[in-house]
Amino acid sequence: MLAPVARFSPGALSGGPEALPSGGVRVPMRVARTGPYVYRDAAGRSRVEYRGEAELKRIAGRLKDTPIVLTHPAARRVDADSWRQHAIGHVSDVQPELVRHDGELWIQASGVFSDGAAITGLQRGDYAELSLGCDMTEPTRPAPPGVNADAEQVGLVPNHLALLPPGQARAGRGARVLLDSGNEAHPLDVNQEPPQDTMSLSAIKPEDFTALANQAAELRAQVTTLTAERDTARSEAQAHKTKLDSVETELATAKGELVASKTKLDSVDPEKLAEELLAFREAIAPALPKGYDFKGKPAQQVRLDAATFIDPKTAYTAATSAEVLDAFIRASLNLRPAVDDTRADSKDQPKTPEQSRAERINAYKGGK
Repeated sequence: MLAPVARFSPGALSGGPEALPSGGVRVPMRVARTGPYVYRDAAGRSRVEYRGEAELKRIAGRLKDTPIVLTHPAARRVDADSWRQHAIGHVSDVQPELVRHDGELWIQASGVFSDGAAITGLQRGDYAELSLGCDMTEPTRPAPPGVNADAEQVGLVPNHLALLPPGQARAGRGARVLLDSGNEAHPLDVNQEPPQDTMSLSAIKPEDFTALANQAAELRAQVTTLTAERDTARSEAQAHKTKLDSVETELATAKGELVASKTKLDSVDPEKLAEELLAFREAIAPALPKGYDFKGKPAQQVRLDAATFIDPKTAYTAATSAEVLDAFIRASLNLRPAVDDTRADSKDQPKTPEQSRAERINAYKGGK
């Protein structure tokens, strides 16, 4: 029987790797996170899909007893017929609450590894990272506002959890077995004896230091570049969010104006409006050329035409208020002689042109 492991992983369910009587080992794991996931199709085109907190919690609720496999199977899923071929263990416990790590929320769980080859790979550090394989029961939907992604994942059901070599997890380096107190990858050691340092400093050559220094410089340059790209992406995302918020505000304002216009339009009485328009035309007709065509002309244009006909040198323009134009036209009508207008206002008794004109003038004086 293997002795319990002494290492402790903060926040892990089991307190650290634990040797089991069966020869297997129980290991705390960080399984999956919120945030963007990048996928590539056969043509090499990339697609970014976002996984939100609600979806991650839904996955966590279904993760217990999910089989653990050594790399993803070729069929991309495990079923009852292929379980014996692929399974090297299973997810035994899932922490109820999500854990924050590197700015994202994660599912943290314990995994039981029962396969000797897989345990050996963990001991050597050949395998360290994890990738969750899911069945998608619903189509993706548009990404939430402010999220820089092509779509949002929904309806994911865990099928298997793949143990991968370092650097291969789609969720990044944080998706891994947690084997030491720093929650980072470390060759699995199920003994309590401390590791022995078998390398002597005298065996390291000067050129090795140079090579390591060059590698460190390259890594620092990469970190600087990636940090700048990340900051640029965040700035662009914020700019897009600000623009989107502005558009949404404008849209809300436009919808409000549309509702107000519809309410105003619904309150209009077409028959009353027609009567008012007819009264306006009849009243102002004496101030216009005979045969004047009202069709398609707004009331303000008709007023301006009347003022111009009365006084071709008038300085009035379309910007002149309706009140000013009405006052001018009414004053002019009182001064102009009667015009020849034989249109009758009564079906019962014909009226003289003077009577017809007088009534129109009175109607116009009373309003439009």
